[in-house]
Amino acid sequence: MKFSIFCTIAAVGCVPSVVASASKLRASFAFEDEVAVALSQGSTGEHCSLKSNDCDNNLFCKVGDYSCSEENNPSGRCAPVVGKSAPCPMNIAPVCGCDGKTYSNTCLAYAAGANVAKNDACDLPGNGGEKCSLNNSNFCTEGLFCRVGNYACGEEINPQGRCSPEPEVCTYELHQVCGCNGMTYSNLCSAYAAGVNIKKNEACHTNTNWGEQCTFNNQSFCGNGMICNIDDYLCKYESNPSGVCRNEPTPTACTYENAPVCGCDCQTYANKCQALAAGANVYSNSACPSNGCQFP
Repeated sequence: MKFSIFCTIAAVGCVPSVVASASKLRASFAFEDEVAVALSQGSTGEHCSLKSNDCDNNLFCKVGDYSCSEENNPSGRCAPVVGKSAPCPMNIAPVCGCDGKTYSNTCLAYAAGANVAKNDACDLPGNGGEKCSLNNSNFCTEGLFCRVGNYACGEEINPQGRCSPEPEVCTYELHQVCGCNGMTYSNLCSAYAAGVNIKKNEACHTNTNWGEQCTFNNQSFCGNGMICNIDDYLCKYESNPSGVCRNEPTPTACTYENAPVCGCDCQTYANKCQALAAGANVYSNSACPSNGCQFP
């Protein structure tokens, strides 16, 4: 059993403040994009070559991803080494740096002043990367599991995959999934960290029609905690539009942003997330009209 830096990996793991963690994740992912863009452009603009070490202190020669695996001495531009102060997300998407070290994600590699050599760990343990089958659970060596396509175990008798590392760090994100072992995990990463593939994108005990086609006038088809999610404004212009069954966001996951929308129930909500959390699709991108909503 592995333990996350942030939470214990277990069925229906830790459930901290969803609002705080969700906002932190959004901020960190947004900052990752900013860091990646800044580094890819180079803050100083000085030309450099990877092997010449011709950048000033606290800078590194940022070259194109994977170029160090294809070229002898790729050229680039000097960019800052942000270091540990970079608020990179802690998602697990391993990359191999041109320095031969594995980083948990691209942002962390850039922050350490490392270019990306390949989109995977540098040296996968054991038989990492080899083909495997789900029912032969002992084939992959320690620290690996046979990762197959999401939901494949619910559709195939013995789906095929490849031996992949079990993540050692997962975020607080609460987005329950049902594992192929019949246990519910707080999110996809938590399931993978336990060496478990994904059977469906909701808690195991939930019996819904998640992902199925539905119609606006038959919301009960989707099941508890579900909404027949239709495109914004369709209920205003179309009679009984179709959509897809999706999870309603929990009210605590919504921000307090003041951006009023009118729901298809002709109620005004502070923002779109709060409308969806109440099971209402969006009628208009403003407060509801005082004289009532008009439907086709």
